[in-house]
Amino acid sequence: MAGRTRPGFVIFACIRRPGRPATSRPTAFPPLMSDDLKQEFDAARIKHMLFKSKLRSALFGSQTAEGPIRDPQQCAFGHWLTQRVLTDFGHLPESRELDRLHNQIHREASRLLDMHHAGQQDAAIGELAEINRLADHITRLLRTIEESIRGGR
Repeated sequence: MAGRTRPGFVIFACIRRPGRPATSRPTAFPPLMSDDLKQEFDAARIKHMLFKSKLRSALFGSQTAEGPIRDPQQCAFGHWLTQRVLTDFGHLPESRELDRLHNQIHREASRLLDMHHAGQQDAAIGELAEINRLADHITRLLRTIEESIRGGR
């Protein structure tokens, strides 16, 4: 992948903000160009939608691996969140809020799966509204973080 470092390598990026001295912080990726940033956040939104789709499929009886639904560290969005957002943009309060909500949505999904396995399929499906509420909040935070990065925060 052009423009990316190999695993195990860290680049130190020098950050200069107007009116402040330059600082350096480790980053696993070089600074993003505008199109790269859009693609990265679009991919994250797709990963997030896939999580919701997998949960819905599981609640409707499809044989779906539950690990990525139950465990925030096993899902593709969680990998991206940990390896990219929290590592490079953890200074943004929205990044920490995104991590908190990500963990919360997985706890809620796990609870709904438990209800499903206990024979309460209709009740679990009926409670998808909370998942959708959390998911919408996550989507808004992704947009806010992307805009903050574009603005140089």
